[in-house]
Amino acid sequence: MAVKTRIGEILKAEGRTSKWLALKMNKTQNTISLWVNGRVSITLDDLYQVSEALGVPVKELLYENLIEGQSKINSRKVE
Repeated sequence: MAVKTRIGEILKAEGRTSKWLALKMNKTQNTISLWVNGRVSITLDDLYQVSEALGVPVKELLYENLIEGQSKINSRKVE
């Protein structure tokens, strides 16, 4: 299962494209597209590179996933 990131949302908010990020990271535009669409999981190393390229903390790239994960954990009953 791929980790859903906010890369696409942040690129759009900053008026940047996946092509720009691909050039900045020396990756293919297809790779960026796969991450943005959640079809392929991003590696931790690449996640840190995206964070640096976009100037945002890694936490911001994964914020929605962290909240979803917490709600799933908090909803479990302890027996």
